Parts: sequence; C-alpha cells; structure tokens
Amino acid sequence: MKFVLALSILVSFSSHAEMHPGLHNLATKSYVTAFLTDKIWKELPRAWDSADRQKYEQAQGELARAKVIWDYYGFVKQPNRSDDSTLPMGLERINDEQIAMTCFICHGGAVNGVSVFGAPGNRLDSASFVEDVASVRKILKESENYDPQFLAPLAPLPPMQNIFKGTNNSFFDTVLLFSLRDPELNFLPVPADLGLGATLPFDVPALWNVHKKKKLYLRGSGGVTARTIMQFTLGSILMPEQIKAMEPDFEQVKDWILSTNRENTIGKFPGVINSELANKGREVFEMKCATCHGTYDGPDAEFPGLKVSINKIGTDRAFLDQTAQSFVDYSQRSWYNYSGQGQGLYSKVQSYVAPVLDGIWATPPYLHNGSVPTVRALLSAPESRPLVWKVTDYDNYDLVNLGFAFEESSVEAIQLFTKHEKRKFYDASQYGASNQGHDLKKMGVELEEGELDSVLEYLKTL
Repeated sequence: MKFVLALSILVSFSSHAEMHPGLHNLATKSYVTAFLTDKIWKELPRAWDSADRQKYEQAQGELARAKVIWDYYGFVKQPNRSDDSTLPMGLERINDEQIAMTCFICHGGAVNGVSVFGAPGNRLDSASFVEDVASVRKILKESENYDPQFLAPLAPLPPMQNIFKGTNNSFFDTVLLFSLRDPELNFLPVPADLGLGATLPFDVPALWNVHKKKKLYLRGSGGVTARTIMQFTLGSILMPEQIKAMEPDFEQVKDWILSTNRENTIGKFPGVINSELANKGREVFEMKCATCHGTYDGPDAEFPGLKVSINKIGTDRAFLDQTAQSFVDYSQRSWYNYSGQGQGLYSKVQSYVAPVLDGIWATPPYLHNGSVPTVRALLSAPESRPLVWKVTDYDNYDLVNLGFAFEESSVEAIQLFTKHEKRKFYDASQYGASNQGHDLKKMGVELEEGELDSVLEYLKTL
C-alpha cells in the first residue's frame, strides 16, 4: 500500500510590499464607515456574562485581553499583521480612534488553525459581536462622562447578523442595503419594498475557487465583475460619488481574487493520503459525481457550473422561495449591475449551482446553509446527519471524515443556554437550516461498499 504525506503550505505575508494590489486594498483599507471605536472595542466585555467577563479582566496586558475578545466571538489573526496586533482579521483601524469592518470579516478565516486570506469566515459569531457593540454604545451613551460627539462620526450598526456561529445572512443584508438607495445609490426618503424576508444562514464560499466560475452566486447569477463584488460598500453612510470612486480599487480586488487558487492559498491537504485508494476514488468520482461537480485532473479538467433543480437536489429551499421578484428587478437597474446592461446580478431560478470542490477539505461546513459538519455526513444518507451539533475544535479539522470535529446535542438541550452559547450549536430544525437533500440514492447515484471511503480519499487531493 502506498501513502503520500502532503504538508500544508499556507500563504502568509510579512509585509504589504509582497501583496497583490487587490489584496493590499482588502487587507489595509475599509470601504465602509466605521461603526465602533477603540474604546468600544476594549469595553465589549461589559456586555458579557460575569464568567466570561472575569476571563477578560484576569488576562494580563492589552494583547492578552484582545485575544480573549477574539476567542469569544471567533475572530482570527490577520496574516499580514504582526503577532502583537490587537485587531483581528476583518477589522481595520482607520484612524487613532475609529475601527471599521473590511471584506475579510466574512471572506477571511483560518484553515486547520492557520489564518488565510480568502478562506471562509466559518467561526465568527457576528450577531453577538454586533449586539454587544450596540449594548456598549448604549452603556457609554448613558454614562455620566458621555461626550455627545463620541458616536457622531460612526455609521449605524450594520445589519450583519447570523442565526448560528460561522454562518451569515449575506442575502438578507444585501436586500436591506439595496432597499435604502435608488439604482444610482442615492439615499431614499423611504426604503423600497424589496421583500426583505427572514434571516437565513449562509455558508461563506472560498475565494480561491472563483477563477473557475462563470457566475459568482449560488443560483448562477452575478458576473465576476468589480461592481458585483463591491455591493457591500452600501453598508456605509457614503455618498454615491464616493462609492463609485472605489471602482478602480475593486478592479484590482477582482484581479486578485481571480489570481487565487487552492495551490497558492492553502496548499495541499495537511495529512496522509492513501494514493491507491485515492486513485480508485477518482475513478468513482469521475463516473458518478463529475456531471455536476466537474473534473479536476489533466488538461481536460473542467467545471461545468451546472444549475441543479431544487426538485432534484432537495436541499433547503427557503432562499429560493423568499427571494422577491421586486428585488431581482430592482437589482437589475442598479449601478452595481452596470446600469442593467446584461450582467444579471440576481435571479429567481429554482436551482442551485453545484460548487467547485478544490480544497473542499478546508471549507466546512457543507451545503449552502452550512448545515452539515463533514463531507462524510454529506455523502451519507440524509437521515443519518446530525440535527443539532457544535464544533469542538476549530483549529484541528477531522482529516478522516473531512470537516469539523463536532459533538451532537438536541433541540431541547440547547434551549437551556444563553443566546451567545446557543448560537454555537447549528440547529437544522430551524427555518432555512435544513440539512436534508444531496441524497445520492434519490439522485440515482449508488456508492457501493468501500466507494465512499475512496471518494473521500480522492477529495483530499483536490
């Protein structure tokens, strides 16, 4: 039996000079208005319960205390920053006092414990973070020494929320932000009715796979353009001309994203690969999986970008059902859609695009709503998947089953936890959070004995 030991090589940057201009833009600039200050950041534990607050108070030194805040919300280190930096990935200090979010609040994360630009932000509890910023704002505003100018330059709190830690509600945010402005980005006196809908969980995709895509979004819409990827500049109090002036920066950002791939971001699978078993898995994959997910070996490797009907794939359909036609039409007229000239920002099709699988071992959880913790569970019968589960170690992935190491709980048990603790558990019984679908048998795919293990082994090579 032959084995290959593949060492993970994760790209990091020691200085800004080594960066691609587009990455430099994302790593060192914020394109939205600041919504917290250095004082608010340091006072966040005032919103915590007494046990967690005590951990903060007992930490020795500013850096140690900052790391307690990072761990509480799920922040990670930003690769280009020194080890003594107190701000995590996704937050940028724009002056001596103010702090703003960057794109890496969602599109930066850690893979098996190592921070990576463009990795999914799959451990951040953004809802607790935003709620606590709001609480501390209120505490400081009501204090005896309150300066009325303290919050004046800050933006309203972002709508960025999540049902579960490690997911976000990016589509909800998008609809809300679009509703506040007209197609030329002027503020509206009254928000447009674009069918906001419920908050849904979404898994953040890896940026290193964008270069294989013809369309950016889950339903096969949205061209890979500078304006498409700069929509969250709406999350600010900036004027239209200020936002539009950012387009050259985002042309560079787009170029950087398209230059990334699995090899130059996360490197190879960080464990042992059974090469004989992987070769068998490649044969099975190309015969039974490639129609939807494409091929990955040789000069003819190709990603089809196939739209799979919801009736066939059977995954959670809440996202498809609650998208309003009024929003689709409105987005087509937006400046972000090149004034409506054919790019197609959003659509109302009843299908999802089968994803690119490069580095799939590095992108848990799985399905578009992040409801499945491992690839093995995803390829197994849906009824065997965990309904309520929590990641037990974000820094050490399950390299056998491919995904997160996790523990199971129950819907009843998690009702006893605080809101912050409860968000650590994914509850697939919630609306929009179903872990069903991708049922191989129902899709006419039969994995014979041993084939699941061989396919998993092959996926380690992607």
